[in-house]
Amino acid sequence: MKNKKTLVYLVIMVLLLLISFNIQIVAYGIGKNTLSLETINVNHQFSIPIVKEGLNGINIQLQGINKYNMIAGQPILPIYIETIELPLGTRVKNIICTTSKVNEFQITKNIVPGLQPVPWIDITSLPQLKYDCAIYKKDTLFPEEWYKIRSTAGLNKANQHTTFLSIQFNPVRYNSVKNTILSVTSINL
Repeated sequence: MKNKKTLVYLVIMVLLLLISFNIQIVAYGIGKNTLSLETINVNHQFSIPIVKEGLNGINIQLQGINKYNMIAGQPILPIYIETIELPLGTRVKNIICTTSKVNEFQITKNIVPGLQPVPWIDITSLPQLKYDCAIYKKDTLFPEEWYKIRSTAGLNKANQHTTFLSIQFNPVRYNSVKNTILSVTSINL
């Protein structure tokens, strides 16, 4: 009788341990895989572009930017890049872009392209202006969209694993065949 009681207690204890172990695993799994939907609103303001005519073509200047597209052969256009830190593994499901009224400007020359790199050993020659035919000969806008996103992962300043979402705002777009630029004063994502 005593052995049966001990055996019953032992079986009950083992069952309770197994049940509590399973509950902890399930709770841990739910905690790790919790999905949360979050909406992030990013808005940036720009000035109206200033068009300056130079010897080699048109230069576009804009207040409210932090960079220029300087890729060799592509038009030098003002851009603004903002990077947002998100938890590691975050996925962007949907982006809705709205802009202010689109302004169209007629220009008389091509926008100056980014310069070709010059090797250090050949500093006697000047960089050559070469136009990317895929952009300068097509009747389309460059860049194609008002924004471009890029998602990467790495360590942030606090040494935490992070997803970095880089957003490139393109407040000026160019059609070289029609010699027009389109610009906006705000982009909202």
